[in-house]
Amino acid sequence: MDAAERLLADGGDLEHVEAMALRSIQDDEWRLQRMRPFDWYRVEDKRETQRALLTNYWRLWSLQVRCHRKAGRQDRASEALAQMEHRVATLARSREPQPTYWNALAMLARLHAEGGQPDLASQKIALLQQLLTQQPNPDRATHAAHLSRSISCCSVLNCVA
Repeated sequence: MDAAERLLADGGDLEHVEAMALRSIQDDEWRLQRMRPFDWYRVEDKRETQRALLTNYWRLWSLQVRCHRKAGRQDRASEALAQMEHRVATLARSREPQPTYWNALAMLARLHAEGGQPDLASQKIALLQQLLTQQPNPDRATHAAHLSRSISCCSVLNCVA
């Protein structure tokens, strides 16, 4: 997944970027499938692998939105973003640990800012601030402040990644 993100940032072939990201997800899924039936893996290890897979799915979806945008397929980018919005709403109601929800909101905030949607990005930042109110965390507060500044800069410059 890291290599696919670097290739996208370096202007690589978009089809190849998406294929690499999908292969990464498939590898993670196979790893989890091989772990599940065996009791010599600790339950916590299996849960951590499941969380890592979920995190990589979010990275994949984000990468797909960026690929669609770079290829000029705004309709597909908007559709992928709408699916991510639906997923984050589901994630908010789930029992999934808060870091996954936090990362998903931060990712959506960046994608909305990059797509020239500062109002939607600000909504995600507000949700992050609510999470900080519920559970203060200095590292996350710093992350939220940095994200808020970068979104402000992005909307001023009207940037697109």
